[in-house]
Amino acid sequence: MPNRRAGRKGTSGIGFLLTLAVLGAAIYAGLKLATPYYAYRDFQAAIRTQARMSLYSGDRNFVELRQVIREKIENHRIPLREDQVRIDFDPVQRLLTVSAEYRVDVEFPGYVYRYHFAPFARVQAQAGGQVRSVDEGDS
Repeated sequence: MPNRRAGRKGTSGIGFLLTLAVLGAAIYAGLKLATPYYAYRDFQAAIRTQARMSLYSGDRNFVELRQVIREKIENHRIPLREDQVRIDFDPVQRLLTVSAEYRVDVEFPGYVYRYHFAPFARVQAQAGGQVRSVDEGDS
Protein backbone atom coordinates (compact mmCIF):
# COMPACT_ATOMS: atom_id res chain seq x y z
CA MET A 1 0.00 0.00 0.00
CA PRO A 2 1.53 3.34 -1.06
CA ASN A 3 2.01 6.12 1.46
CA ARG A 4 -0.30 9.01 0.43
CA ARG A 5 1.35 11.55 2.66
CA ALA A 6 4.80 11.13 1.20
CA GLY A 7 4.46 14.03 -1.30
CA ARG A 8 2.77 16.44 1.13
CA LYS A 9 5.49 16.76 3.75
CA GLY A 10 5.63 20.23 5.31
CA THR A 11 2.37 21.52 3.85
CA SER A 12 0.57 21.34 7.16
CA GLY A 13 3.23 23.60 8.71
CA ILE A 14 2.80 26.22 5.97
CA GLY A 15 -0.98 26.11 6.32
CA PHE A 16 -0.68 26.57 10.07
CA LEU A 17 1.66 29.55 9.68
CA LEU A 18 -0.63 31.10 7.08
CA THR A 19 -3.65 30.66 9.36
CA LEU A 20 -1.68 32.16 12.24
CA ALA A 21 -0.66 35.17 10.10
CA VAL A 22 -4.26 35.82 8.99
CA LEU A 23 -5.53 35.47 12.55
CA GLY A 24 -2.81 37.84 13.83
CA ALA A 25 -3.65 40.43 11.15
CA ALA A 26 -7.37 40.22 12.03
CA ILE A 27 -6.66 40.73 15.75
CA TYR A 28 -4.32 43.64 14.98
CA ALA A 29 -6.90 45.34 12.75
CA GLY A 30 -9.67 44.69 15.27
CA LEU A 31 -7.72 46.29 18.10
CA LYS A 32 -6.78 49.31 16.00
CA LEU A 33 -10.42 49.83 15.00
CA ALA A 34 -11.88 49.11 18.44
CA THR A 35 -9.71 51.52 20.43
CA PRO A 36 -11.13 54.81 19.05
CA TYR A 37 -14.67 53.41 19.09
CA TYR A 38 -14.32 52.42 22.75
CA ALA A 39 -13.00 55.91 23.55
CA TYR A 40 -16.02 57.46 21.80
CA ARG A 41 -18.54 55.23 23.64
CA ASP A 42 -16.92 55.97 27.00
CA PHE A 43 -16.84 59.71 26.26
CA GLN A 44 -20.49 59.59 25.14
CA ALA A 45 -21.59 57.76 28.30
CA ALA A 46 -19.62 60.14 30.52
CA ILE A 47 -21.13 63.31 29.06
CA ARG A 48 -24.64 61.85 29.25
CA THR A 49 -24.22 60.82 32.87
CA GLN A 50 -22.50 64.03 33.95
CA ALA A 51 -25.03 66.20 32.08
CA ARG A 52 -27.83 64.54 34.06
CA MET A 53 -25.93 64.98 37.32
CA SER A 54 -25.08 68.64 36.59
CA LEU A 55 -28.67 69.48 35.83
CA TYR A 56 -29.95 67.58 38.85
CA SER A 57 -27.46 69.22 41.23
CA GLY A 58 -28.22 72.69 39.91
CA ASP A 59 -24.62 73.33 38.77
CA ARG A 60 -25.31 76.08 36.21
CA ASN A 61 -21.61 76.73 35.59
CA PHE A 62 -21.19 73.07 34.64
CA VAL A 63 -17.80 72.94 36.36
CA GLU A 64 -17.92 69.20 37.02
CA LEU A 65 -19.21 68.52 33.51
CA ARG A 66 -16.30 70.45 32.01
CA GLN A 67 -13.88 68.60 34.29
CA VAL A 68 -15.21 65.19 33.18
CA ILE A 69 -14.99 66.27 29.54
CA ARG A 70 -11.38 67.41 30.03
CA GLU A 71 -10.42 64.15 31.78
CA LYS A 72 -11.99 61.92 29.12
CA ILE A 73 -10.36 63.86 26.29
CA GLU A 74 -6.96 63.53 27.96
CA ASN A 75 -7.31 59.91 29.10
CA HIS A 76 -8.47 58.61 25.71
CA ARG A 77 -6.33 61.03 23.68
CA ILE A 78 -9.41 62.14 21.78
CA PRO A 79 -8.45 64.63 19.04
CA LEU A 80 -10.71 67.31 20.46
CA ARG A 81 -10.07 70.47 22.41
CA GLU A 82 -12.23 71.24 25.40
CA ASP A 83 -13.45 74.45 23.75
CA GLN A 84 -14.77 72.39 20.80
CA VAL A 85 -17.31 70.74 23.09
CA ARG A 86 -20.47 72.81 23.02
CA ILE A 87 -22.48 73.16 26.23
CA ASP A 88 -25.79 74.98 25.87
CA PHE A 89 -28.32 75.57 28.61
CA ASP A 90 -31.80 76.95 27.98
CA PRO A 91 -33.07 78.24 31.35
CA VAL A 92 -36.64 78.67 30.10
CA GLN A 93 -37.02 75.04 29.03
CA ARG A 94 -34.43 73.87 31.60
CA LEU A 95 -32.73 72.00 28.78
CA LEU A 96 -29.02 71.15 28.74
CA THR A 97 -27.37 70.10 25.47
CA VAL A 98 -23.79 68.85 25.17
CA SER A 99 -22.36 68.13 21.73
CA ALA A 100 -19.09 67.77 19.90
CA GLU A 101 -17.77 66.46 16.63
CA TYR A 102 -14.43 64.93 15.77
CA ARG A 103 -12.70 62.52 13.41
CA VAL A 104 -10.17 59.80 14.01
CA ASP A 105 -8.02 58.31 11.26
CA VAL A 106 -6.93 54.71 11.76
CA GLU A 107 -3.96 53.96 9.54
CA PHE A 108 -3.19 50.59 8.03
CA PRO A 109 -0.52 49.80 5.45
CA GLY A 110 -1.92 51.24 2.22
CA TYR A 111 -5.30 52.24 3.71
CA VAL A 112 -6.74 54.82 6.11
CA TYR A 113 -10.10 54.24 7.80
CA ARG A 114 -11.79 57.44 9.00
CA TYR A 115 -14.20 57.47 11.92
CA HIS A 116 -16.57 60.42 12.35
CA PHE A 117 -17.86 60.74 15.90
CA ALA A 118 -20.52 63.12 17.22
CA PRO A 119 -21.09 62.57 20.96
CA PHE A 120 -24.32 64.18 22.08
CA ALA A 121 -26.49 64.46 25.17
CA ARG A 122 -29.66 66.42 25.81
CA VAL A 123 -31.29 66.38 29.24
CA GLN A 124 -34.19 68.32 30.66
CA ALA A 125 -35.10 69.15 34.24
CA GLN A 126 -38.69 68.30 35.11
CA ALA A 127 -40.94 69.55 37.87
CA GLY A 128 -40.17 67.87 41.17
CA GLY A 129 -36.42 67.77 40.56
CA GLN A 130 -36.48 64.92 38.07
CA VAL A 131 -34.12 64.92 35.10
CA ARG A 132 -34.85 63.04 31.89
CA SER A 133 -32.93 62.39 28.71
CA VAL A 134 -34.38 63.94 25.59
CA ASP A 135 -33.60 62.97 22.00
CA GLU A 136 -30.19 61.38 22.57
CA GLY A 137 -28.34 60.51 19.38
CA ASP A 138 -26.13 57.45 18.93
CA SER A 139 -23.89 58.64 16.12
